Amino acid sequence: MNLFSFSLHRAKHHYANPLLSDFCHKIWQKFPHLTLIGENCTTIEHTRTEVSLINSGIIPRLYSFPYAAATLYGKRLSQEGVFHDSEALGVNSFRIWYETFARSLPEGAIIIQSTTHHSWPNPALLFKRGAWSFIDLMFMFPHIPMTFMGELDGYGYRCKTLDMVTHGPKAQNKPCDFTKMEILNNSGVKNSLEDYRKGQEWLVKEVGNDEIFSLKKISGHYKHRRELREKMEVLREGELVNLSTGHLEGPLSRVLTYARVGKKETAIISTNFNDFEVFIGIPVQSLQFLLNGIEESQLDSCTIKVYDCLGAEFEDYYTAYEFLNGKLDAVLKAHSTLIWSIDVIVDDKNLHAKTLARSMERINQRISRNEAIEGHEVVVMLANIVKDLNNTQEFATNLNYIYKRFLKPTDISLPALFNCVKEVYNSPELSKKLFAFCTLIKDQCPQLSDIQNISQDFNDSCGANIIFDEHQPDSATQRPPINSASVSSHTSDGIAPFEARSKGRKSSESLAESKADDTKTIFDLASEILEHNTLDSIAFITPELGRWSTVGGLGVMVDELSVGLAHLGEHVICISPYYEKNRKGESGYLAK
Repeated sequence: MNLFSFSLHRAKHHYANPLLSDFCHKIWQKFPHLTLIGENCTTIEHTRTEVSLINSGIIPRLYSFPYAAATLYGKRLSQEGVFHDSEALGVNSFRIWYETFARSLPEGAIIIQSTTHHSWPNPALLFKRGAWSFIDLMFMFPHIPMTFMGELDGYGYRCKTLDMVTHGPKAQNKPCDFTKMEILNNSGVKNSLEDYRKGQEWLVKEVGNDEIFSLKKISGHYKHRRELREKMEVLREGELVNLSTGHLEGPLSRVLTYARVGKKETAIISTNFNDFEVFIGIPVQSLQFLLNGIEESQLDSCTIKVYDCLGAEFEDYYTAYEFLNGKLDAVLKAHSTLIWSIDVIVDDKNLHAKTLARSMERINQRISRNEAIEGHEVVVMLANIVKDLNNTQEFATNLNYIYKRFLKPTDISLPALFNCVKEVYNSPELSKKLFAFCTLIKDQCPQLSDIQNISQDFNDSCGANIIFDEHQPDSATQRPPINSASVSSHTSDGIAPFEARSKGRKSSESLAESKADDTKTIFDLASEILEHNTLDSIAFITPELGRWSTVGGLGVMVDELSVGLAHLGEHVICISPYYEKNRKGESGYLAK
């Protein structure tokens, strides 16, 4: 195919350009290490011209990234340089764009993305304070970032862009004017150095001059991110893995979280495009493959180390189960980014013991905030022993193990922990079953040398509404799996794991081999749960009450109900009017 027929071919953007391929071949014969860069000015319509450049041997320089990223800030850009305000889109739209773009590139392609276009202003003017988060996005993604002259010094205006910018209240939500620029006094001016100076002064005031956001300091942000990218190989060569972001109210639409996964290093990156601080939770189930090379016998003592890469003194430790099934909590300030590096550590028993303690500290913090606890093995195990076990002895055995394994070294209250187990707390049937278990243990355990006889039919205590399966599923008594693998048959603290202590143990088996204080612990735990099964103060506000002012059934009902609740240990308050005369026409009847 000759060059002319290639230019007319409908698939020309998919294949190598013969002229460019021949040019590269001849150049590399004399200069084998020379890098050739070709500029692709297409920004809006995706014509795949860059694919032809890549297949021809040239690294394309593109301008599509800032065009797509501008939607995160509520900006719309045109090829000619016009930009105006619009509704900000969520990060999912940006993800879809990038995934579509990345799939169109040949495997192993190297591309350069510019921070702006020749006809567009610099990021400082386009995004103002958002320029800080935009810089992070540019330098953390897989492409090679390229900046423009003056951009690093905080300048927003460039030649050929001044005429396409409008300022002031009249310009809000309106397309920019090609012929004139409005600055402060909204009067038309010519493009002089004085105009540029006034425009930059306005921009500096608009951005502000605080400790973080100041155009006079933005060069330090560019420098730090460039040095960080040079230092961390994973930011240059790591594969991109999308992660979600959420908080208590649900997913966050303007926080972008992803991971860069390299051969030796993994980094989790999250950028906040909001103008305010957000509290986020990052689920990392997508990174399960990080544990693929670890033997099953090592998973139970595996520790995941998470530490900051931006200079903050932060590091934390997670068990393998908690890391893969829970969330990493963080606070992101406005237009800021976190970068956490991930290390997997095995066969360090001392570190794993500290990790368990730190894990329970996080649970305690969630309990103090009255938050539901999800993705933690102790929570899953507590839910399972209530949900899947039908025998009191097995329940007591496993509750004792959970207490010794997780709660005994801490100050966490078992009732408080159960209150944060949503699966039990939100289910009346499971709550009823839990209290029935505890009632049987409390009533029988102190009188027995072992608890082998605690095996009576649960329907006597739970009521006829609870129906149990005839057989007990094996999975109900197993510890939750880590990375789809079974758990080791022994642990670092010498306590048999959940699976070993419960699987195969029959209700007729004795617990006499346990230490004497184990039975006491089971009794105390059951008593503690029952004692906390109380309400706050109960107040009845009624127009009639008992023998003083009853004229119908309401006074009788309130009187009997309040007395009955008081006998059950509840704190009851009754509030009723004091009438001048009671129903018998008597006054001063309270004195009687």
